[in-house]
Amino acid sequence: MKRETITKQLGLKQQDVATLLGVSRAQWSMFESGKRQLPAVATQKLSELLQRAQQNTAKRKLDFDKNNIIVEHLQRLLKENEYQLATNARKIATLLKKQEAAKKLMGFADGFDFDKASGNIADAIVKRISAKALNDLGNDKIKGLLTLEIRQEVLEHERNLLKMKILSAQGKP
Repeated sequence: MKRETITKQLGLKQQDVATLLGVSRAQWSMFESGKRQLPAVATQKLSELLQRAQQNTAKRKLDFDKNNIIVEHLQRLLKENEYQLATNARKIATLLKKQEAAKKLMGFADGFDFDKASGNIADAIVKRISAKALNDLGNDKIKGLLTLEIRQEVLEHERNLLKMKILSAQGKP
């Protein structure tokens, strides 16, 4: 198996390494193949170059690990966000159904003409239906629905932001 050359480890061309060390490309090539030694000054520079490359590799690994942690955390936040979006959407749907049913009840109750003084059973039922419908259409229900709708929009914006952050952390545009 062919050993990896220092040049390949550094990700440079032979000419580039030779220039950095202050030697000719031929001198560098002979050193890499084991046929010659480098001058002492070039050996010192090579040592510093390899040390710096090793530090950069360690830093890149640390940055990579950090990015992985960030991406995983953002993905967990995104899953939680999507769960909240679904839960919130179900609550909105439930409130909308209740409001629609209340409107139908009001329409039903409005269809009856009743005498408030008569007190018959049908009148009492219609009154109860009207009261329930009014309660279901009450201010608190309307405010609750508005609050849920705003929350839904905020969650959607949060989802988009999290998706952009994930792409950014992954180095994608």
